Amino acid sequence: MLNSRKKHSLVLALIISLCVSCGNDDSNDDQLASPQYLFQPFSSTTENILPFSSGLPFAGESNSPGAAIEIDGTYYLFYNDLVGLWPSNDIRIGYAYSTDLVNWERNDEITLSGEHVPYLNGTNEHPFVSSVIVEDDNSLVLYFDVFQQGNAIGIGRATAPSIDGPWSVNDEMVLVPETSGWDARGITSAQVVKLDNEYRLYYSVFMDTRTNPEMGIGMATSSDGINWTKHDGPVFTKGPEGSWDSYKVEVPKIIKTSQGWVMAYRSDSGDRSWARGSGFGIATSTDGITWNRIQSEAAVTASQLSEWESMWGSAFLNTADSYYLFIETVAPGRSGTRINIVSFTGDLFE
Repeated sequence: MLNSRKKHSLVLALIISLCVSCGNDDSNDDQLASPQYLFQPFSSTTENILPFSSGLPFAGESNSPGAAIEIDGTYYLFYNDLVGLWPSNDIRIGYAYSTDLVNWERNDEITLSGEHVPYLNGTNEHPFVSSVIVEDDNSLVLYFDVFQQGNAIGIGRATAPSIDGPWSVNDEMVLVPETSGWDARGITSAQVVKLDNEYRLYYSVFMDTRTNPEMGIGMATSSDGINWTKHDGPVFTKGPEGSWDSYKVEVPKIIKTSQGWVMAYRSDSGDRSWARGSGFGIATSTDGITWNRIQSEAAVTASQLSEWESMWGSAFLNTADSYYLFIETVAPGRSGTRINIVSFTGDLFE
């Protein structure tokens, strides 16, 4: 994102941590029991769910989830690996895989970086994965935010015949801000949903230019996933005065189910520290355009566990009866960000 990625002296990103031994330990039951929050953490600690290895081409300082998909019983998490403080010196897109959502392995090759994108200079311009869809022929389409010195300037697209590529990047960005109008200050956090005969792209929009700006969520439609027509104005905006999300809504992560549409979205208090009040809410819709918050509180917040200080990027996944939200978190007194998981089992449309 534009300025909304300047965490303290850190980075942009968002996610939650998972520790198998702790997650299966009954001694954590009291810490994990937070009935006021819709989504519950896999674990009461914030160690990165992704293993670190000096032999891999990833820095591991800050990891931000971008997209989660399932192919033939295997789950894939595409993430952004950030090098250095924000604005990052480099962003390397990779993926990890798991068959149980608990034990993850990193693929040992970079999926995409600035040097693979023809219209980026490879130094202070970087791609940031935000959405991946699986087409009917099992080919993949990856959408990424484009950052220039930390500023969000548009959305790019890449395709591959399979999870391991090769990846082919479109010659130019597929969606950019207007020269004037409600999204002229920058767009980011692309989330694409494939329907039978249409693609929907949801994205965050900078509503002003302050250090921690107000954000809204827009939508565009397309018949080919390349050429987009923007909806007139936002489809989702901040909550009423006094609500937990009364300052902004951003980072839409959207799933189309047989019952309707589900959106996880981020908000914070608007404080310049970026940390206070950060969390994710849930909204549902019958048409993907008109949205209703399912509760007045956040579904998960940075204050839920003492090991969380703030939340940033995310990815969203659902199975037959559960929803999984991968969240980028910052732990108090620790540099960098890591990825954790929270989940909800049940019916969000009751």
